[in-house]
Amino acid sequence: MQWLGICFFLLCSTNLVAFSTNETSFFSIDESNFEENKILVQKNLSSVSRSTQAGEIVDFGSYYPIESGYYYLFNMEAWRSGFYAFNYAPELTLFFARLQKGFHINTAVETGTFFGGTTAAFSYLFDEIHTIEIQESTFLESKQRLKEFPNVHCYLGSSEQVLSQLLPSLDDKRVLFYLDAHWQSYWPLLQEIEEISKTHRDNCIIVIDDFKVPGRADIPYDAYGVHECSLEYIQSQLNKAFSSYLVYYLIPKNKISRAKAVIIPKKWMQPQIN
Repeated sequence: MQWLGICFFLLCSTNLVAFSTNETSFFSIDESNFEENKILVQKNLSSVSRSTQAGEIVDFGSYYPIESGYYYLFNMEAWRSGFYAFNYAPELTLFFARLQKGFHINTAVETGTFFGGTTAAFSYLFDEIHTIEIQESTFLESKQRLKEFPNVHCYLGSSEQVLSQLLPSLDDKRVLFYLDAHWQSYWPLLQEIEEISKTHRDNCIIVIDDFKVPGRADIPYDAYGVHECSLEYIQSQLNKAFSSYLVYYLIPKNKISRAKAVIIPKKWMQPQIN
């Protein structure tokens, strides 16, 4: 599948070269200056979109980088512009569009709705989106925000429990799973893959956010105690979900947005699939 190799090369290999000389950069915010950062970011966002006699201007270059404290804020204008997609890496949207089209996937399931930025991006790519959030306040806010997308279905609960109830109704469909519910002590990743393996063995793509890239200590990834987003951590579960598979590491332009592991059934990568 030539297009997929080219797409990965453009989105991953180029970034590998571009960022290979940078120092290790982990996401951190000076809490003592957070309110000051918040004011600066909000002031900046107010100037991102402005009206002129010629029309409306939306300037992506005016957004502060997420290192500034933007990660802790929400701005509807930035959300509608797609800035929140894929952990503040909207440049990855085209890649997911290629996955959808190339593998004829019309359904996406997301764990960890958060602001719903990735959910909104998926709503333009897939016919049917199911998204799961465990925090009730976050769920209610995101559900309200996403109500304009009729193809998005929101669920409140622990992701592995919701998946166990939801996936049997989707067992006849190819699905792209975007797993991003893991955070601090809540770490359902292994259980999520276990549930996927029961209904979608060799019939899905699994994408895991915040993933460890071998040999790239400069790219942060999620870990908590004995848990981490790494191939070693999930390999035994992947063997249940796939008879054989290929793993790709998708690296955003800004490394703080963290890499995504993309696991594809090996049999889907035959030349006749394009």
